[in-house]
Amino acid sequence: MKVIDFWHPLPASEQARLQQRRLIVAFSYFNILISAVYIFANMKLGIDVLWVNPMQIFGSIVTLVTLRFSRNHRPAAHLFLGLAALNLVTLVTLFHGFPYTILMWVPVYALVAVYVLGSLQGGAWTALTLVLLAMAVRYGQGWVGRAIPVNPGDYQAITIISMILTGTASLAASLLFARSIQKLSDSVEQQNIELKNQNATIAQYAQDKSLLVSIVCHDIVNPLTLAVFYSEKIAEDPVHAETYIPKVVKGLKAIEAITVSVRDFEAIDSGKKAVKIQPVNLKDIFEQAKVTFAERLAEKNLTLEFSVPDRINTWVQAEETSLGNSIVNNLISNAIKFSQENQKIVCSVDEEEEFVVLRVRDYGIGMTEDAIPHIFDKRSPTTGVGTRGERGTGFGLPITKALMDRFGGRIECLSRDQKHFPSDHGTTFVLKFRKAQAA
Repeated sequence: MKVIDFWHPLPASEQARLQQRRLIVAFSYFNILISAVYIFANMKLGIDVLWVNPMQIFGSIVTLVTLRFSRNHRPAAHLFLGLAALNLVTLVTLFHGFPYTILMWVPVYALVAVYVLGSLQGGAWTALTLVLLAMAVRYGQGWVGRAIPVNPGDYQAITIISMILTGTASLAASLLFARSIQKLSDSVEQQNIELKNQNATIAQYAQDKSLLVSIVCHDIVNPLTLAVFYSEKIAEDPVHAETYIPKVVKGLKAIEAITVSVRDFEAIDSGKKAVKIQPVNLKDIFEQAKVTFAERLAEKNLTLEFSVPDRINTWVQAEETSLGNSIVNNLISNAIKFSQENQKIVCSVDEEEEFVVLRVRDYGIGMTEDAIPHIFDKRSPTTGVGTRGERGTGFGLPITKALMDRFGGRIECLSRDQKHFPSDHGTTFVLKFRKAQAA
């Protein structure tokens, strides 16, 4: 292949024409070879046309040089086809006594012409050559005055040589043509697959966007109605405005929470929000959580415990802000929401091979087995009502899952609902972080 590729160093614009260029080179080599065969055969048969075959060899060399220094394969293709047409017409004119052996090359010529130049220009070259060959057959004797003397006994040998050479050339052209068609077919098939995948991605993206809009509209309705209702009350009864304003604020804050959750989830899921992963100490996250949830824990008289043995490495690969706010705080907040008064929430840390394992365990009302598979699904965010009527946006756990994926970690949920397991219920979230060295 290197012997062929030497003659056509390809610029970027010609990469798609690689097979056509190779065919021109291959047939130029082949033309040199068969010309040498014909020179030897003509000498043995005593046919005095030795100048024709050297002309073919010279034409093939000129074609190769043109292809080597041209950035486009078409000049070399036109030169190759023009010289081939001239050779065919010349030989038919000289051997008009038995032109059928030479005319065996016409199908090969047509196949190569269309392949290297396309149906329009290749077809034009074929048509022109056929007209010239017809004229040579009809008027060739008048052009040269006399036919080249050939012994009738040599017709059979000449025919066999021509059949072998034309058959070999046809086979070579057909194989290259079939190979190119197969590559084109494979390329089209691959493009179709990529196009289908892109369409599926676009359709999924559009579906996700539509779903997010539907969820936002659905979740905003209640707090918005609350805010509007008490705003109207303030307008009707300004004297008692102080009673209604906190309820308006509560509704507006709920709307803000929903909007922020959707925005954060979309940013994380699409990769727009940068997540810088570095060593983070879970103990620091726990200390922050104690301060954050002190008031809410007190409201239900809940106990928040952190169980971290001294021997355990608490450094993990994560992003500190996201780990604290969107993962640990979110899970503790859920645990508080679904816990009854006077219960406890336990956060424990352990090691498992290359992971640091964090478990957030509550003894609250739990979840049914059917609900668990959907809690991390961004397409169907779920939220339940807390033991004191608390409500969430439903995006907390999908955001947690998306962040754990970014951290190279894992998250799973184990839960038993109070209805089916009255004596042993609650929820445990198991988070596996990649270990990190202390910063």
